[in-house]
Amino acid sequence: MVRLDVWSDFLCPWCFVGARRIEAVEAEYGDAVDVRWHSFLLQPEPTPKPLDRFRRYTERWVAPGGPGAADPDAGFTVWGDTPPPSHSLPPAIAGKAAATFGAAAFDTFHRALMAAYFCDNRDISARDTVLDVATSCGFDRDEFAEVLRTRGGELRTLVLADHEAALERGVHAVPTVLINDVLPLPGAQDLDTYRRMIDRIRSRT
Repeated sequence: MVRLDVWSDFLCPWCFVGARRIEAVEAEYGDAVDVRWHSFLLQPEPTPKPLDRFRRYTERWVAPGGPGAADPDAGFTVWGDTPPPSHSLPPAIAGKAAATFGAAAFDTFHRALMAAYFCDNRDISARDTVLDVATSCGFDRDEFAEVLRTRGGELRTLVLADHEAALERGVHAVPTVLINDVLPLPGAQDLDTYRRMIDRIRSRT
């Protein structure tokens, strides 16, 4: 089995592209790969974001050479009139909460929360948005909220530990995929690159 440790931030557009490609890898290789997601905080603290400036930033999502051009099917949308997310920590904690329900539950929530941000222009740092997305994924809203309430401190610690582990390994940009704990692949690589690296390792075992 080939292990892929993926450091990612819910607010990173290239991480959305990378996540979609890693999903394709999982679908193609099945049990031959073990994908483990880790948090990386590009915006660890709340930072004011004027709406007009943030909207101009999101225009890069759909510009030539941007993530939307790299993955036209992802559905990137230039931001509208809703408030932008404040920082990376709340969605990262929500991701850890989803993972307490199992890997499949996390995968569904991970995909949906990113789509809520990049495609639907929703503030995924807001608790109500997180709970709405969780409910749309089949979670019991009250049960998910209870996990956030009672285990929020613990989950926050896990997120920060992921981030520190990334820095210790020399990861400073996301997405970064570490294959079998030795081969780092920074950036949202194309699907063939992931295939080539996985096949090379499998051929040696």
